[in-house]
Amino acid sequence: MARFSFLLPSKFNNGRRVPAKLFRKIQDTLAKSFQGVTFQKNPQFKGLWLSQTQKKMILDDLMVYYVWTEHINEGRAYFQKYKEELKRLFKQEELYIIEETIEVI
Repeated sequence: MARFSFLLPSKFNNGRRVPAKLFRKIQDTLAKSFQGVTFQKNPQFKGLWLSQTQKKMILDDLMVYYVWTEHINEGRAYFQKYKEELKRLFKQEELYIIEETIEVI
């Protein structure tokens, strides 16, 4: 089994808040694609990174998403494609999606 996780910012790089309907769209898409999704409703994580295009440090409030699947190769292929859509929707220079092999007890 694999767990895929990723962080999404609550604000675009220009400081404008990401609309709640966009987060609902992500949640609905993942729930339909993987029969479930786990996420945090309120940002709990912060991230600090150097923007290569803006040449300045960006502080993000981040939402975390998790999905689990027994279909590891299909999950990997899904997220390789979905990553580009997420980058476009959230106007991100980069987005890391983490894949972890896990065992459920």
